[in-house]
Amino acid sequence: MNVLSVLNLHPKKYGSLEKYCVYITNQLISQGHSHYIIFNGEPCEQVKQDLKQANIHNNCFGRLGFKDGLRLLGYVKKYKIDVVHLHFYPPYSLFSLLIFFFKTKCYITHHLSEDMQRCSSAKNMVIRIRNRVLGLGINKIFCISKYIQEIMVNNYQERRDKTAVIYNALDVVDYDKHRVTRENKDGPVRLIAIGNLIEEKGFQYLIKAIPAVIKNNEKCELIIVGEGYEGPENFENELKELVITEGVEKYVFFLGLRSDVPQLLMDADIMVVPSIWGEGFGLINIEAMAAHLSVVATNVGAIPEIVIDNETGILVEPKNEETIAAAINKLVNDKKMRERMGAKGYERVKKFFSLEKQCQELFSWWGITLTAP
Repeated sequence: MNVLSVLNLHPKKYGSLEKYCVYITNQLISQGHSHYIIFNGEPCEQVKQDLKQANIHNNCFGRLGFKDGLRLLGYVKKYKIDVVHLHFYPPYSLFSLLIFFFKTKCYITHHLSEDMQRCSSAKNMVIRIRNRVLGLGINKIFCISKYIQEIMVNNYQERRDKTAVIYNALDVVDYDKHRVTRENKDGPVRLIAIGNLIEEKGFQYLIKAIPAVIKNNEKCELIIVGEGYEGPENFENELKELVITEGVEKYVFFLGLRSDVPQLLMDADIMVVPSIWGEGFGLINIEAMAAHLSVVATNVGAIPEIVIDNETGILVEPKNEETIAAAINKLVNDKKMRERMGAKGYERVKKFFSLEKQCQELFSWWGITLTAP
């Protein structure tokens, strides 16, 4: 079987999606199948090397949009593709209509989040008709969370039975090999927050919570990993100014972009995810849980599907530095609770969010039966 993955993004780093590509490729090849990948830009060197080692066929098309269906169809025909899987591609497009006239199966994973919409009955009818026509060639729409599935049903007027939830995943082995014995860790209680430094991620509320955290225990520190978008309105600068305003310069450290996230997580004690918008999944939550961290996260979007309140972490209301501080302090003051939540989080990741589980679910839909190589 020839499988084509279309990833409408530019893989500039070796992140979770790039690791997924390498993992899926190795699994397909071990079962005697071929894997083709289209990116919209040249992948970073590590991705290229791993894909080359896996003997993968990959091409760069440039940014793909609604009207690029003919180019993709030409690729499908040239390489006799049996299954197409689209990522970060418009869910309803010229391609998803025209592929209906081929024997190729077409699947789409919808990653992007948005607010739930309430439209008039007339507008819903127009949306429904448009998407049913453009989506004729789609066999299934995979949603990375139940939250995203509800968006597809409500905003896009999609039939629920045409959708399925397949959660994002990671390779737990990446975290196991960095594991340390936490009882031997010295130094302050380390909080960590990771993500794009933009307003929607809510880091401003976390920074405002730090004075109350320090008042509770001066042996605490916060490291923030990530960077803001380039331009005059770079939110990263505002966050750094807020740290000074709150008087917590000695306790908050900005590390910028890092490639050693598993190690940073292993060196931390508590993950804080203060998002204020509807996260479509929130991958950093399962990354933290894979590293045996307890999690303080806002109760928004798909996060409650991942972080179980009072079991693998503590959920708090968004845009509220007081509840964030209270949750952090509860964990800072109770090491056994942190460890208990971290252990349960790790088991939850292995059970529900492993690459092995994700691969099995995808292969089942694609019509591939996994056998021992």
